[in-house]
Amino acid sequence: MKSTGERLSQLEPVPRLLVIFGELDQVVAPSNAILFEQVPGAKFVILDGVGHSPIVEAPERTLNEIREFLGAPLPE
Repeated sequence: MKSTGERLSQLEPVPRLLVIFGELDQVVAPSNAILFEQVPGAKFVILDGVGHSPIVEAPERTLNEIREFLGAPLPE
């Protein structure tokens, strides 16, 4: 079975992807971000001092990352 990253990278067009992990996440290890490395143009963010719920634990930092990502130019 293909990983999520493999399946996403095969879509046409490849979707924009923002992956946000909390450094202290004990449910999904931040090292799992590597699973999305093969998706062209994917952006990875690991928030320091944050656990499994970045939007709850660090809403301003998470929102800033989302805003920055959405304001970035589309990959070619």
